[in-house]
Amino acid sequence: VSLTVLGVGPQVAVASAAAIPYNDRRLHIMSYNSDVNQDRTRQAKAFHQSVKHLSKSETVKVDMIGKGIPWKPHLFFNKPIGYLKHLLELIELYKVQGRDPHSVFAIMLDSDTLWSVTNVDVLWAKFDMVREQKQLVVSTEMNCWVGRMCTPEDIAAYYPTTPRGMSVFLNSGAVMGSVPALVAMLQDVMATDEVKTYFSLRQTDPDNTDGKYLKGDQYLLTKYMSRNRNLVAFDTRQDLFATFNINHLKTRRANIKRTCKKSAAPNAPVQYDCLMIYPKMLLVDKAFLSHTDQCALSRNYSAVVDSRVQQIVRDMSATPVVWHGNGDGKLVYEIMLKKFLNCASGKVPP
Repeated sequence: VSLTVLGVGPQVAVASAAAIPYNDRRLHIMSYNSDVNQDRTRQAKAFHQSVKHLSKSETVKVDMIGKGIPWKPHLFFNKPIGYLKHLLELIELYKVQGRDPHSVFAIMLDSDTLWSVTNVDVLWAKFDMVREQKQLVVSTEMNCWVGRMCTPEDIAAYYPTTPRGMSVFLNSGAVMGSVPALVAMLQDVMATDEVKTYFSLRQTDPDNTDGKYLKGDQYLLTKYMSRNRNLVAFDTRQDLFATFNINHLKTRRANIKRTCKKSAAPNAPVQYDCLMIYPKMLLVDKAFLSHTDQCALSRNYSAVVDSRVQQIVRDMSATPVVWHGNGDGKLVYEIMLKKFLNCASGKVPP
């Protein structure tokens, strides 16, 4: 794979964040799925069903990236490769149409997601609120992961300070910004020595798929964030991007340890033996609520009785835009996926 072909070279200029009226904005929702039958898997069906009302807007387009591209040899790295190529094509397309690319926005989104908003103006309002005039918004999680569980050295390097809340660590499952800002970020990542070394080693060892060359896209984005804190806003309340994955200090799954904050206080210490809340505890506690209206999901604060769950969710948005089944949250995602598909088909109440 040629880095020049992917656009690494002359950097795309990024304008300062400006107030662009909602009706002048365009949005591309990009999700990577290498399956030839991108629309036929259960996961893909749920993704498309949940976003269909939003995508009916003439200002919103859903772009599925990676169709039929083999996952090997680049594995997770197929996502930034595919996204960068598509974003560069979008810039050229809108230039031909006479539209300023800075008025075109995109979301790079993992496919194990469920949408819960049908009005694009709601999405824009939350995006403008969360980004605080920065160019990019990234999703967050409660567990610190950089291709491995974060060590004290990782925390010191990447998270010397943390805001209020428990969900303060970067998650690469969703990144949103203007198309030029996303291109600049991906070009920066692609131009790092680590990535150049990765492609060089692939030339001599193309069959190696054990991940020894790079720790993952989340690691690369975390490093980018640490170099560009003035450009990246963290969605710590999960107003835009929510997760089904919740960690805490005690749980029944004592064999699964995580790295997380000890409390929601700003700059609270980080500890290295947090444990995942057992998914069935969340479901029994009805921490997530399904609605018959568009089969959307929300947080069900009134039903949460477990004090450990209360401590975590009380600072989070009740109505996120999209839900992500990252990490151990996939266990809950699979259950909510089934509920959503049943609701969308009209088979049973949610």
